[in-house]
Amino acid sequence: MFPKPINDILTILAITVVVDKRVFAKEVDSFINSARNLDIIETPDLDLSPAKLLMWFESNRDDLKARMNQAPNFEKWFNAIIDNLSEHPARHSILNRMIKISKADGELHISEKALITLVAKRWNIKIAV
Repeated sequence: MFPKPINDILTILAITVVVDKRVFAKEVDSFINSARNLDIIETPDLDLSPAKLLMWFESNRDDLKARMNQAPNFEKWFNAIIDNLSEHPARHSILNRMIKISKADGELHISEKALITLVAKRWNIKIAV
């Protein structure tokens, strides 16, 4: 549906929503707003409408949850996605959006904090969570 770099970014943002094993409407709304407001559009005619982003999230949510339950395989798969974006110009913004999504439900869950810390370390970015 989307080009690989954008799909990778959406994957990281979506995992931020589901990592605490709870999905709240506020987090999904934050995912959609975060994806739309990131400077990730490489193709001017790319449609990142709320409807398409919600459809992407709903289409991928169960797969992301299943991957998270496969510990060693998940880590290898997720690290590959993070590494694909290690030079992406929007990586600081992606981390900030992850924090925003994590706090959308009113609390920063330990699993969300661990995920953000993992991404920041792999990208060699110092960030306070």
